[in-house]
Amino acid sequence: PTRSPAWTATWRFDQVVRADPANPLRNWTLNGDFGLSDGNPNPIHWFANIALVANGPIRGREHDLFGIGYYHLGVSGLPVLEALGLSAENGFEVFYDAAVTPSFRLTPDLQVLNPARRGVATAVLIGVRARLSF
Repeated sequence: PTRSPAWTATWRFDQVVRADPANPLRNWTLNGDFGLSDGNPNPIHWFANIALVANGPIRGREHDLFGIGYYHLGVSGLPVLEALGLSAENGFEVFYDAAVTPSFRLTPDLQVLNPARRGVATAVLIGVRARLSF
C-alpha cells in the first residue's frame, strides 16, 4: 500500500585528509554517506558507508589507487522483511587498482559480506578486474 508522507535524509561528504604538497594528485580522501528514513514504506531504515581512498599511494605509482571501505545497511521493521528473515547487512572491501600501462589497469579486490538474510553464511569474495581503455 502507498503511504504519505514518507521521508529520507542523506548526508554525503568527501574530505582530503592528506595531500602531497609536491603533487596535489597524490592524496588520501575520506568519503562516506549516511542516511535515515522513516522506515515505512521504505525497507531501508538507515545506512552508512565510509571509505578511505588513496591516489598515488606509492611514490612513483601516481596513477594507482588504493581503497578500503565499510558499509552497514539497517532494514526497517516491516512485517514482510521479518517474514523473509531479513536483518542488518554489513560489508567490507579493500582493493588496489594498479596502472600497469596508461591504458591497462589491473585491480585485485577482497570483499567480505555479512548478508541481510538470517542464516546465510558470511561471504568472502576475492577477485581481479582488468580494464583496457582505448
